[in-house]
Amino acid sequence: MIEFLDFRNPSFDLFFLHQMGGMNAIESFLQGVDDSVFNDIELVKRTLKVERKEEIDFINHLPYYFEDEGHIFVHASRIKSNPEPNQIWYSTEGDKIGIDGGCGYSGGQLNALEINTEGYRSHFVKC
Repeated sequence: MIEFLDFRNPSFDLFFLHQMGGMNAIESFLQGVDDSVFNDIELVKRTLKVERKEEIDFINHLPYYFEDEGHIFVHASRIKSNPEPNQIWYSTEGDKIGIDGGCGYSGGQLNALEINTEGYRSHFVKC
């Protein structure tokens, strides 16, 4: 959503709004706002920046990654070649784990990876 708000890119805007679930997110953020706002993408962006300033500022100030003694956690894209789509993926080298299950826009599943002293335990829900 931050990329949608900060840049003017009509093809990305359409992809975000209609294939990534952006319109649903925006409608939930702007409940109670006059429906005419939704007729103009630039007006939607300006309204979000005013009505949800606190949330946007919070997201913009988050770090790009989090690190503990054994892992670096990042939001990354296209890092895996998974023969089992939507499943948690472990690289053959053992240095990467991909948990994206495609829930956001491909109807896959929402994955979670629990990391504890015994190792890894996966959880998921179908979208």
